[in-house]
Amino acid sequence: MQTYADSPIARLLTAFLVVAPVTYLLADILYVVRGWDDPTAAVFHVLGAVGYSFALLALVTMLDPRVDLGRGPVVREHGRSGRQRGLRVQHNPRLAR
Repeated sequence: MQTYADSPIARLLTAFLVVAPVTYLLADILYVVRGWDDPTAAVFHVLGAVGYSFALLALVTMLDPRVDLGRGPVVREHGRSGRQRGLRVQHNPRLAR
């Protein structure tokens, strides 16, 4: 039985963790050498951005499945009944100086 880590999709997403930064580096080098008006550098810039999207997808799939990305910063507190209740992190006006 093939697990997700052994699948071709997982290997492809893991490869994007290396390919995306190298593509962006190549775009940056082309911008420096040829200037901002270079269409080849622009193509590599767009390809690097697409690569970073897949790299982000690879990192999200590597997270622990118990991580809840949709709730934002939440501080957990156990009440007297033993149930967890979520408390939102509040703004401290004294630190906003």
